[in-house]
Amino acid sequence: MCVIEPNYMKKTLLLFLIIIVNQTFAQRIAINEIDKFTDQKIFKVDVSEGKRWKTTDNIAKGLINNIFLSTRLIKKENSKIILSNFNFQLGRNLCVNPSNGKIIILFSDNSKITLKQSTEIVCESNLNVEYFIVDNNNEINDDLSILSNKEISSFRIYFNDGYIDFDVKEDKKELIRKHFKLISEEYSK
Repeated sequence: MCVIEPNYMKKTLLLFLIIIVNQTFAQRIAINEIDKFTDQKIFKVDVSEGKRWKTTDNIAKGLINNIFLSTRLIKKENSKIILSNFNFQLGRNLCVNPSNGKIIILFSDNSKITLKQSTEIVCESNLNVEYFIVDNNNEINDDLSILSNKEISSFRIYFNDGYIDFDVKEDKKELIRKHFKLISEEYSK
């Protein structure tokens, strides 16, 4: 007869729970390298569980709203830039213009921040739009701190023909906060 020690069972159960929690809030570091042509350090994190986005990685509520998020940190000699990329797959052509393009992020406590668009004029049905988490070290610290410590409840994206509001899925709120926390930790290095 095989006897299993109670401590062994507890350790096994704890390990199992850690693995499950880790999978539930998985972060994927997509890039962590120095570009050999520009000598820039590039660190990119996706809010996804795999190498490619799947419908389950969608951060917005709604049947036809497929929105995916990744953020990259670019370290140059004397500066750091952080850009968040939103990939919109909404089933129709959308246009963005940097002169009026922005995202307003609303947090659960009703505070908000605005990020300016860095992407050029683009019109596509599968649209990638990048937003500065401000291009200045002091403001980066403030915005990044807010993004990595507060829960995002919704966001408004401005397009050429107006804006669209999106609510964040409940199961993605903590994942997004941890996403920005990982970027913040790399930024602080």
